[in-house]
Amino acid sequence: MIYEEFVRVSRDPAVELFTVRAAESLGRDPLLVIHGGPDWDHAYLLDPLAKLADRHDVIFPDLRGCGRSTRGLPDDQYTPAAATAEVWSDPALSGPALTRAAAFAGAEADVWRAEALDAYRERLSRVRFSAEWLRPWRAGTLPPARPDRAAGRLAVLGVPILLLHGRRDMTFPAALTERAGELIPSARAVLLDEAGHMAHVDRPGAWLAAVADFLSAP
Repeated sequence: MIYEEFVRVSRDPAVELFTVRAAESLGRDPLLVIHGGPDWDHAYLLDPLAKLADRHDVIFPDLRGCGRSTRGLPDDQYTPAAATAEVWSDPALSGPALTRAAAFAGAEADVWRAEALDAYRERLSRVRFSAEWLRPWRAGTLPPARPDRAAGRLAVLGVPILLLHGRRDMTFPAALTERAGELIPSARAVLLDEAGHMAHVDRPGAWLAAVADFLSAP
């Protein structure tokens, strides 16, 4: 079943996150799914992750400024995120239309298998794009998105980590995942052949199997 609700996460400023939950019954172990972007929503990740609802309470929040969550916050209330495409500089576009155009323009770079491209574009048509995070990014006030010593900080945590990556990713080279796997003792690096940046679109079965296997590990 699919449950929809707004969850208040901050009172000052007032922020409510629109949240979709996929679960056969509430109360199972939660699986929190954080979407990318910026200025996208959760919709492009529902398939295939919602299929795990038979064993997890799968929770898909729209981050602040995204989808149906709170918008219109001051620029300093948005956290760092990076997204680039040639279309970002198109003077004829602005607001959510610009974010949407950028997503569609980057589709051929995000999906490796040509036969999956039409379905991916159809999936993009269901995303509620915004432009809240784009505003401070274009103004040059958005802080850097890359934390210092990321691998080392994750290694210190000692928690199991799955690094699931498409080997043909043209946005973030797969070599970065392999290197991170070497630096983080508790991490498992899984590279999917014939898959790009949207590996869950290119290889949904293999991608979901890797996630399910990781979650079921003792």
